[in-house]
Formats: sequence, structure tokens, C-alpha cells
Amino acid sequence: MNEEGTYFYKNQIFESFLKYVDAIESDLLIEADLCTTPCPFFPQYKYSGAISAARTIHSLSKMSFDSKNETHVALLNALYFAITHQSEIPEVTGKHWEIIGFQSSNPISDLRCTGLFGLYMPLLLFARSPKIANEFVQAANIPGREFPMMLVLINAAGNSCEVAQKSDVLKGGKNIKDGIYIISLYFNGIAASIARQWKKSKKNFVNGFSIFEKVSSDCSNNPHETINIAVSVDV
Repeated sequence: MNEEGTYFYKNQIFESFLKYVDAIESDLLIEADLCTTPCPFFPQYKYSGAISAARTIHSLSKMSFDSKNETHVALLNALYFAITHQSEIPEVTGKHWEIIGFQSSNPISDLRCTGLFGLYMPLLLFARSPKIANEFVQAANIPGREFPMMLVLINAAGNSCEVAQKSDVLKGGKNIKDGIYIISLYFNGIAASIARQWKKSKKNFVNGFSIFEKVSSDCSNNPHETINIAVSVDV
């Protein structure tokens, strides 16, 4: 981890930020629990904790960003702070979102397929897994081979949502928080795998998109091994 990143994660401001993220997460999960979006059945899960977690993840992926919802706005702003370390509250639209890897100046337009889950997983990565986050940022900013961070992470969130619903990856979860922790580890494993494979390759974003697709496929086929990757980096 570079000196600037190390300082940020040891700073007292960041300790306060972690508590803020916890509060956002609590409000977000309550809102997801109240969501009335029809939910699929998950026969692969036998216990209520895993089923509840899968339903929550599904609900989050179907929840649209509401600019009048304080929790949604706080989620987006917290993600911006976690990535940039800039405390100024950003405008809802603007070039600053493209700088951190959204496709356009309107970040919400990127969330069509993942809903709020596409913001939630990246926030947990940057807030709670600094080693993987720093490794991912370094890979995304290799001179001449940069790739749009948030676009890639939102795709990873979509992959994570699908794996939570189609595999048995959440089976060890005793409650919703356990399930979220498990799927966040899986998401982090994707991020770590992308960073490693991108650093090994010599391709740029235009001709190297197959790298992201292969990592996504490999992680989907081996979800538990993907979790182990995240755990091994974060220890």
C-alpha cells in the first residue's frame, strides 16, 4: 500500500467514517427488508439466515437510486469519499464521477442492472478491505492501461448478486449480516483477482476486456475459492 493510502486508513477521520458506513449499512438493510419487490425462491439454502440474506441481496439489486432518499445519497457520497479521500460533498452529476470510473457524469445511469447493490459492494470494499482496494486502484491506474474502476466494480457487483442467488455461497450465513459479509468477501475476491490478472497482462481496456470476462466466469464457477482469495489478502 502506498504511503498516502496507509495514512488515510490510519487516520482518525477514517475511523469516524467507518462508523458512518455502519450507520448507512444499517439503514440500507432495513429499507431492503421492507422492499416489496417479488423475490425468487432459493431451494439451495436450507436455513432461514441464508434465505434472508439472498432475499436482501436481491432486493438491493432491484432498488433504484432515489435522489431524495437520504440513505441513498449518503451511500453515493460515502463511496466518493472512500475512493477519492476528498471530504467535499460532490455534485450529483459532473465529470468527477467519470474520473473514478463511472461511464458518464451521471453515476446513477450505471446502476440499471445492479440497483443500490452496485454502490453498496464497492463501498464495503473501500471502507473495510483497504489492502484489496489499494491493489485494485493501483491496477486501474497503470499508465497507458487505465480502466474505469466503477464500471468494472459495478459489473462485479452484478456477478456477486447472481452468484448469491444461484450458488450455495451463502449457506454458512446464520443471519442477513453474515450473508452480506460472505458475499462481500466474494466481491472482494473478484476485485483482487482482476487486479492480479490485469497487472500480469500487457493489454489496455480496449483490447483487454476479455480479462474481466474470464475473471468473472472463473469466480462464478469457483465462488468458495474466490472468497478464500479475499481472505488470504486481508489477513
